[in-house]
Amino acid sequence: MAAAYLPAWRVALAAAGVAIPLSVGTALGIPLTQKLGTAMARAATQLTLLGGLILTPLMQSTSPLLVFSYVMLMILISGYEAANKLPWHYSGLRADCFTAAIAGAGVAAFAGICIVIQPSPWYSAQTVIPVFGMVLGNGLDAVGLGLRTYCTSVGTRPAPVRLAIGFGASRFEAVQPCVAEAVLTAMVPKINSMTVAGLVSIPGMMTGQVLAGQDPSQASRYQIMILYLIAAGSLSSVGLALFLASRRLVDSAGRLRLDLLSRQGSADPMEGLAVHDATGSDRQVIVTAVKETVVPGPAVVSVPRVEVFAAGQSLYVLKGLELTEGEICGVTGPSGAGKTTLLDMLAMNLPPMRVIGAEEITMRGQTFDQLGGSAWRAGCLVVPQSIPQITQVTCSEWFSKVLQFSIWSHRDEAAAMRDLATNAAVMRLPKHALDSEMASLSGGERHRVMLACALTLAPPVLLLDEPTAALDADSAAAVEAQLSHFVERAKSVIVLVSHDMALLKRLSHKLVTLGGPR
Repeated sequence: MAAAYLPAWRVALAAAGVAIPLSVGTALGIPLTQKLGTAMARAATQLTLLGGLILTPLMQSTSPLLVFSYVMLMILISGYEAANKLPWHYSGLRADCFTAAIAGAGVAAFAGICIVIQPSPWYSAQTVIPVFGMVLGNGLDAVGLGLRTYCTSVGTRPAPVRLAIGFGASRFEAVQPCVAEAVLTAMVPKINSMTVAGLVSIPGMMTGQVLAGQDPSQASRYQIMILYLIAAGSLSSVGLALFLASRRLVDSAGRLRLDLLSRQGSADPMEGLAVHDATGSDRQVIVTAVKETVVPGPAVVSVPRVEVFAAGQSLYVLKGLELTEGEICGVTGPSGAGKTTLLDMLAMNLPPMRVIGAEEITMRGQTFDQLGGSAWRAGCLVVPQSIPQITQVTCSEWFSKVLQFSIWSHRDEAAAMRDLATNAAVMRLPKHALDSEMASLSGGERHRVMLACALTLAPPVLLLDEPTAALDADSAAAVEAQLSHFVERAKSVIVLVSHDMALLKRLSHKLVTLGGPR
């Protein structure tokens, strides 16, 4: 049976059918008229040109160069459109979309044509162009959904990623939950379409073949094959796009580079971050001795001289700071003086343009470049002031994932979990805390859970931001006692940020005061 001839005026009738629901939507205040009208006009124009001016000569061509030149044009246009439709932007976004389209959906489509369909000739435009069109289109849809979800997660909820990095995660270990969420979001439409195919809907390719007179059983086989190619191409494309995005937004040093990520149409994310000449700061850093260590040990942390910048301006210069085994170094100063920034600087979390001289900082005689990002942060571990409300995992499960980071994989998990329970009990945490979701705990409980995790890992340097600010007096006293015991037992160093001068005088051997007059 040949396909029925369809004149243009009947196509116009189909367009007229959109008018009724569109008018209802407009009456309800849904601003669809312009967008839907533009989309319909574009689709009609593009498909008319495709069918009449492009596909007709291509179908008659015997040149593989011409066929695959058109395929490359499809890839370029789809990659450009995918990048432009995202609400986020970072340098290299378009290149990532093009690469994902070629190496993901493109390879899947080419393999399906050559291995499964096997047309004769292998470059037959009648096969190559429709298959590439379907696989590429769906692949780029998946890339768009995946990158949108990933960038939104990293850009608006960076705290869990930073927390994982602070506990020694590699760049890909840190963003793995964001990647998993993005892949699932991108693939849900493909999964749903396959789930209802043949029950609720008849997919487009099968519909077209049946209308053209193809045997329904053969049409169904072609449709199954296309659905599988679309799934393979979409999964490959979105996985590759997220891999490339992760390499750009978490650099080789393991720093989360939110300074490189911006919303489309906003100012350049790098604006105002250029490094100026190190001319010194208007703020002086004062280092004073509070009390002597019982037995002075070898240096754990040495800071010869660093200059820290904020918004392109020098914030302060810190020089000659040396911390030895068993010492607690307090850090104080007014709000905005850069206390948390100092912890980020020691953990090597600041972007390169915000610090000069960081490469000279040593931990047990080794620089950051010698140790590498994960090893440095596992040894110079940060517990931030604000602990994110992580959902869907309990505190114990979260710590178990930390122990699976490559830097901690040598640890005995059972022994570590026992130590975690002991540390949690000493710091007066409720018995149920470790088996609860972090989001269900109070701010003080979440902070003590993170402290218990950090003390269990026993790093050489522990960086703490306001560890007792959200605690009652008894819990604060228990935390203080545990910290004092930790530095003596583990021969470690603690750098402790606090506004509580009484706390700093009780615990600290050295005191760093930021924001004093020059």
